[in-house]
Amino acid sequence: MLVGEWAAILIISAAYTGARWGELTGLQRTNIHLDDGFFVIDPDIGALHEVGGKLSLGPPKTAASARTVPLPPFLIDMWRYLLGLHNHPHIFVSAQHQLLRRSNFARRAMRPAADGNLHITTPLIRVRPVKPGLVFHGLRHSQNTWLIGDGIPEVARALRLGHKGLRQDPRGLRSRRARDRSQDPHVPPETLGRRTGRTVPERPRLHRREPPVRSGQLTTANLDSWSVDQTQRHGAQDACEEIVKQTGELSGEEFVRALAEFGC
Repeated sequence: MLVGEWAAILIISAAYTGARWGELTGLQRTNIHLDDGFFVIDPDIGALHEVGGKLSLGPPKTAASARTVPLPPFLIDMWRYLLGLHNHPHIFVSAQHQLLRRSNFARRAMRPAADGNLHITTPLIRVRPVKPGLVFHGLRHSQNTWLIGDGIPEVARALRLGHKGLRQDPRGLRSRRARDRSQDPHVPPETLGRRTGRTVPERPRLHRREPPVRSGQLTTANLDSWSVDQTQRHGAQDACEEIVKQTGELSGEEFVRALAEFGC
């Protein structure tokens, strides 16, 4: 199934905020403060829960999970754009403006993007694997690993990720609590921006629609070179069909980017 830019932004948001699935899918407009550059995970209704097939809002995983999370600048732009596409109380909803279910998202977006479909003999669209086995929660671990790599104190990482306590980092090093608490217990905004600049220098321009490539192989390079005014949105269906024709050699990441560009 082809997914749209809402799915791409959700995946990017998980990696760059470290928020859990339920925290992002349960996030409402009233707790998003883009002008100030942060969002709030409410202690009472800060997470979307699915029990017995029914969706409901409730507390996040732990008391420490209720927190304020700063946003990197590029995510502020993406979220502002996404909020402008619909009037739903939640920021992350499906193309039909419905609350998201983890199993549906995994099957339709996460698994095809991460695993590809090289194991399928004659797929409609050939998708190469990006990170086989990657699950949505793994994006949260990526954020923690990046923060460690940027030298962020353990207490600041715990505050950002909503951990109950200080945890062992992947390299087996444990920061001393006294040293951590003597430093600013927050991740500096410039650190978030610096990481973004290193890891996504060619991130998709999700704020505008692009026309289809009519000849030649669809690539990341010409995805970024296209330019069109929003008024050309009427050609999006043709664009989606063109992607289906040309994605034989795209990697999974490029495929998701291509779909995101057109809101397929």
